[in-house]
Amino acid sequence: MSAYALLLLEDSYLPGILAVSSALTATSTKFPLVLLYSDKNIDQNIVKLLIASGLFAQLINIDNGLLPSNSPHTLDNVLKRPELSLTISKINLWKLTQFSKLVYLDADTLPLQNLDHLFDLEFSSNQIVAASDIGWPDLFNTGVFVLQPNLAVYKDLLQLYESTESFDGADQGLLNEHFNPDLYHGGVSNWIRLPFIYNCTLNSHYEYFPALQRYSHDVKLFHFIGSKKPWHPHAKGLKDDPTLFKVSGNQNVYQLWSQAYEKVTIDGKSHIDILRLSRNLQPEPNWESVAAVQTPVHPQFYYKKPESVPDSYSPSHGEAWKLKDSKISNKWDKTGGSDDDLDAEKLVKSLSQLDVASPEDTYATSHPVFPWEKSSHKVQTTRSFQPQSFFPKPSNPFTASFDNGSDLESYIAKEEQSSRPETLEEIKQDEKLDALESEQLDALE
Repeated sequence: MSAYALLLLEDSYLPGILAVSSALTATSTKFPLVLLYSDKNIDQNIVKLLIASGLFAQLINIDNGLLPSNSPHTLDNVLKRPELSLTISKINLWKLTQFSKLVYLDADTLPLQNLDHLFDLEFSSNQIVAASDIGWPDLFNTGVFVLQPNLAVYKDLLQLYESTESFDGADQGLLNEHFNPDLYHGGVSNWIRLPFIYNCTLNSHYEYFPALQRYSHDVKLFHFIGSKKPWHPHAKGLKDDPTLFKVSGNQNVYQLWSQAYEKVTIDGKSHIDILRLSRNLQPEPNWESVAAVQTPVHPQFYYKKPESVPDSYSPSHGEAWKLKDSKISNKWDKTGGSDDDLDAEKLVKSLSQLDVASPEDTYATSHPVFPWEKSSHKVQTTRSFQPQSFFPKPSNPFTASFDNGSDLESYIAKEEQSSRPETLEEIKQDEKLDALESEQLDALE
């Protein structure tokens, strides 16, 4: 006998278990459904509800085989999914040798088409049949897989659990380590690949929309991976979101999940009562008053036309064709600017300062700063990188001795006195020069 198998390890996943059961019934499956559960971790009212439901051919308590994560640090801090702390307990499936084959489904999956043909697949008990994980396609996702129960395989899995930490802290790391060992180092894989449509694991980080649009009607099962599940209050409004992934019937997957779940009525309890019982809905508010938290989704089109199109290259542009050189003409170029751009006051000031050395400049050129600069033993340079005529000769030979600058004021006063015009002719000559300069400036204006 073969069967579908589910796993319930905490109260909050009850709505998912019931939705999977409802969806399988809607696909007209011919195979029974068995549930592995933890009696000590599940509310007893939920256990009674499951017994009364009649949905399961067997309820199998696995408290004696519960296996906590053997790498809790990785689970909590790397994978960041502490709620998966008991999922390695899935290896108890290999102990159920009363079944020839099992198709295991996580509680957060939603069968969309009949899956009974998976029981016809031929493989050995040392192999596993599963679809690639979207996050790392060379590993399989353990939300859906087909197995043959075998005690020898169970013992090997248990030994691996006791000797080697799961690389993700949960069941997916452990099962890939066993059935898909040393993948990049010559190991022999015992993983038989299912097409991705048997375990469509989409997330908000990457969705290949061209493929979704092309193959949406072929999806056999959708998997709500991640920490946010379709039965959480935040997902209520998502079933009406037109931008979400749609499958056959042009309905998004949250809408289909809600339809499957809302069909469930057990022992007089509605789907709302079950949400409260599983602690997914607070006792006081009703379902209609729960505010939906909108989650970001990708648009269906990634390409966005750029706001500007760059210039195309032409050989006539030259090597620097993209450089944005200034087009401003020189102020003195009559064809490039106007006389209005000239600042007469600044121009007069600049002209009056041409070739005029201040007393401070003259003092600095004739007074060394450091004592060794006036040394009589100073060695003159014997070679130069420029012709000697390039350097201007000082107007006054260097004769001053080193001082600390205390006589600077007297030096400046002496220089100003010596440069002051003494005769009337010199004064008239200065006035003529000033008048000539003014005429030149007037002509410029």
